[in-house]
Amino acid sequence: MFSNLTGVFGAIVFSSIIWTVVFVIALISILKRTDIPANTKLLWLIVIFLIAGLGLLIYVLSNFKKAKSLLITGIIALILIAASVWYFIKYDPEHNRRSVENEKGLVVNATDLIKEFTSNEDSANKKYVNKTIELSGIVSNILSDSLGATIFIATGDSVNTISFRLLKSNTAITKGSKVTVKGILTGYILNEVQLNEAVITSSTPAPAASQATPAQTTTIKDSPTVKKPSVDTLKKQVLVAPKIYKSKTASIKFFSHTPAEDIEATNTQIVSSLNAANGQISFAALIKGFRFENELMQEHFNSEKYLNSNQFPKAEFKGSITNLSAVKFNTNGTYNATVSGSLTIHGVTKNITATGTVTVKDAVVNINSVFKIHVQDYQVDGADVAENIEVTINASYQ
Repeated sequence: MFSNLTGVFGAIVFSSIIWTVVFVIALISILKRTDIPANTKLLWLIVIFLIAGLGLLIYVLSNFKKAKSLLITGIIALILIAASVWYFIKYDPEHNRRSVENEKGLVVNATDLIKEFTSNEDSANKKYVNKTIELSGIVSNILSDSLGATIFIATGDSVNTISFRLLKSNTAITKGSKVTVKGILTGYILNEVQLNEAVITSSTPAPAASQATPAQTTTIKDSPTVKKPSVDTLKKQVLVAPKIYKSKTASIKFFSHTPAEDIEATNTQIVSSLNAANGQISFAALIKGFRFENELMQEHFNSEKYLNSNQFPKAEFKGSITNLSAVKFNTNGTYNATVSGSLTIHGVTKNITATGTVTVKDAVVNINSVFKIHVQDYQVDGADVAENIEVTINASYQ
């Protein structure tokens, strides 16, 4: 009898050890996967825990009178396990994101940073991308939009710039202010080093402007040969469009709905140009510039199994407005436009056509377009996203 009990006990212990190892391996495998969204991970973990607890539940129900304490303990354990899974997979990545405020930034000089990227972009990317960078300088420009603000730091270079996308707008910062700012460097694109999720750690107001002399004015006198321009003529002069418009704070948002969860991200540091003379239009974006509310989702987006932003750091579109004659850049109004061109993502280039609106108001041009792309066309694993991803583009040009 004793030997039988010993054998049963040994078999139970041995089996328990084996299944514990399998159970732990399964949990690690699920948690490490980057090709499935957080909600799917959560669902699989719940299923595993439920199956693992099924035998215990059967035993408790079969021996309820002698296992009441075990039932209560099991219920408490399940609640704690469910709460911990929810916290670490769902809540923590959304509410306790990486914060540059809590990181020690790599202190660099703006001019030196530009020189490194212009002399050897690949080497500079390996050294700086995804690192928290801290630098001080003079604010050369501020561009605000509905989602926030981007500040540009003077670099001593007439061509290349450095931009910081601020997490929070700071109305006290004006052009000419001296600031120290930290941000996560996302890369270099079209003569611009970009950093996002940035914060200003210190600032000094711009020096007061010296007393300026009154601006000289020219008065046009009525005479037989010189006529004072009419109001309509002045308006037309203001509305004459430059040949090429520029935008440094265009935004691209993509959205995907899946049964598990909605996936959404926005990049507000899009560089774009629009040639009003021939309708040519281009957009360029850094993949690491797309920001998700869920940090795990952002890591998945940039991973090798998805966009692989280390190998393919940029996305670009080059095309033209095909119905250019229908868009009057020198007249206020809203016009329907069709754009065709080539879109490059993940190292793959495909031709696309999209429709949108062009709004002209006092020499400022705004473009809005919503279209869909099929991620598998760009050799991206789209198993965990919708078949077609909705892309929204907004750009303001001057």
